Amino acid sequence: MAKPRMILGTLYIVFAFGILLDWFTYFLLAVLNPLPDRLIFNYLSLSGIIDPFASNNISDISKAVYPYEKTLYYGVAIVSFMGILTITISLWQIINKEGTITKKSIINLITGIVTGLIAGFTTCLPLFL
Repeated sequence: MAKPRMILGTLYIVFAFGILLDWFTYFLLAVLNPLPDRLIFNYLSLSGIIDPFASNNISDISKAVYPYEKTLYYGVAIVSFMGILTITISLWQIINKEGTITKKSIINLITGIVTGLIAGFTTCLPLFL
């Protein structure tokens, strides 16, 4: 089990320098861009809770006029970050369990993927830059 941990440790160092120097964030933006983004805004506009024209201000921070629009955007960004963090932690648990994959880590992985699709994986990434 020393070899997978060495590979994982090396990946941690590469990810840390990548996030610190912004090239890993740009890589994640390019890779995750084709995925459907911010499905929660589509559901809210289809349900009639929020006007579709008003949801454009919420889904893009540069178009936000009122403070509550920015607050909603940052809230969705936090949920997006929690989805990415949940996926990362569950993958770490799966790799470090020495061959025993628990039901909890699989459920956390699926929860992170669903949360990331609903809030959008790329919502929190520009805030890192």
